[in-house]
Amino acid sequence: MSANLESQSSFEATLLGFLSRQLTRPKQLLTSVSLTDQVALITGANAGLGLAAARQLLQLGLSHLVMGVRSVTKGEAAAAKLREQFPLSTITVWTLNLEDYESVCALADHCLSLPRLDIAILNAGMLNATGAFATAQSTGHEITLQVNYLSTALLAILLLPHLERGQGKSIASTRVRRPPVLTLVGSDRAYNATLQLGCKMAAQFNDPEKFSAFAWYSNSKLLLTMFVSTLARLVSPDAVLINMVNPGMTKDTLFFRDVHSSAWAGLIALGQFLLARSVDVAATTYVDAVVARGAESHGSFLSDWMVKPYPKMLYSEVGVDACARLWEETLAELAFANVTEILESFRSHFEFLRQISENPENIAIGIARDKAATEKKCAEALGQRSNVFILEADITDYDALKRAAEATARITSGTLDYLIANAAYVSRWDAYDPIGTLGATPQALEQDLLKSFHTNVISNIHLLNLFIPLILTSSTKKILVLSTGSADLETIRSHDLDVAPAYTISKAAMNFAVAKFSAQYREQGLLVMSVCPGVVQTGHYDDATPEQLRAVQRVMGKFAEYAPGFIGPVGVEVAVGRVLDVWERASVENGDGGSFVSQFGNKTWL
Repeated sequence: MSANLESQSSFEATLLGFLSRQLTRPKQLLTSVSLTDQVALITGANAGLGLAAARQLLQLGLSHLVMGVRSVTKGEAAAAKLREQFPLSTITVWTLNLEDYESVCALADHCLSLPRLDIAILNAGMLNATGAFATAQSTGHEITLQVNYLSTALLAILLLPHLERGQGKSIASTRVRRPPVLTLVGSDRAYNATLQLGCKMAAQFNDPEKFSAFAWYSNSKLLLTMFVSTLARLVSPDAVLINMVNPGMTKDTLFFRDVHSSAWAGLIALGQFLLARSVDVAATTYVDAVVARGAESHGSFLSDWMVKPYPKMLYSEVGVDACARLWEETLAELAFANVTEILESFRSHFEFLRQISENPENIAIGIARDKAATEKKCAEALGQRSNVFILEADITDYDALKRAAEATARITSGTLDYLIANAAYVSRWDAYDPIGTLGATPQALEQDLLKSFHTNVISNIHLLNLFIPLILTSSTKKILVLSTGSADLETIRSHDLDVAPAYTISKAAMNFAVAKFSAQYREQGLLVMSVCPGVVQTGHYDDATPEQLRAVQRVMGKFAEYAPGFIGPVGVEVAVGRVLDVWERASVENGDGGSFVSQFGNKTWL
């Protein structure tokens, strides 16, 4: 992932880095890929890179191509040639004017008419090389900012529900499901951006006296890089894979059509003659991004058929702060389109209930503090599943838990096969600081420790005690307590994991309680074990301040040291699936009682 490549970022901003990228040998595209039955949307698809990428996807068997273009006349002319060459594919032309938010929203609304959407390549962009400062008539924003960033960011968010609706397909000879892909086209010019990260991002574009075409282009692509890195943290790669691709300097496109300066035109022509890629070669970077890249590319910057680092400034404290501010600015600007609600819908809920209740023969019972609200949300997320029941209880309320156990017995005729102890208090107060720092406010530290211990240890002990009589009547007899790898003593020692002390101390204590339960009930065939689900995208850090995000980045760096292949949090769907797989394979007979293992069934935490 780009987030782990800071050491390479300085080189990429140099002339040698540029030359190295342009002279990289093209990667051979996968020949086994088949895009049969898939639908792809490409913006700016009537010419240049967009058209070349469209042709290459059609050559891979793409069933339906949607071309988002500014001019329908030009789009239909390009589409007519493609229809002649690929008569078995459906090719549709839709209008898209990135200078106008209404046009962006209209195109996204058109996607409702599609049976699915598997691939979206946001290729349309511009370089305002006329030398004259210009604004978008409908918004008043400088036109480069509007087209390359604001409207592109809006379209990216609006397309997410349509992409998720497709739920991906297998695209190769294997039957492995691939998530839908959203690829935004960036530029390595972002490595040389001059944006002032300590100021408001968008406002810097709207000063006509400081306007510079190439600088504004570079800065707009830096903003887009920052946007992609943040968006990917909110959307699981299992729901929609999001990445950014740089095609490199390319010949025979319309990109420099507005350059009127003879000096600049001459330099550009010379550079393209010596170094530029052909359109067909450059377009393969797009195809590589959407058909060959996996979770390692989520939120990353791709160039030359590989993952590259972000611009160096984004790894700094100032860069982290700037990403957070830009995100706030962007959501505020796009609030009219309900983008916050769309992003909230990608927060996974009820995943254990969903996966367990998919088998209609299973009965899945959830315990929540607010039964009515949870039932409503559960129905919205899962539909009306007759085998799902919600009971009301707060994990810290013993009497309420007792009533929930009694209600469970009535639903299941007095038996229970499995119990998942998932409820926990995950402190936001201690999540970003070590125990010595938190000690500066001793009363707050003591309260956090007591609340963590009461919820995560005492309340879960009560939960197990109340439900074990039901478990013992079944033939399966399995109890799973969710824990955290951060509670592993050796991992704390070897990698100095110093944050979230109250949470991890309470989880470590519960691991010992699990062992005690196992010691008591093992001979009766009851399996009690602790499992760490890994680092999961639960939205825990969504409201973090820039300073707190720096602490998160430091911890993620330690995770990368522990596991060099670590590519960031996984989606809830994947994490739950892994935990259930460990659970199904574990048994008292195999010696798993009282154990504390990872989502992989061992002590490899990431």
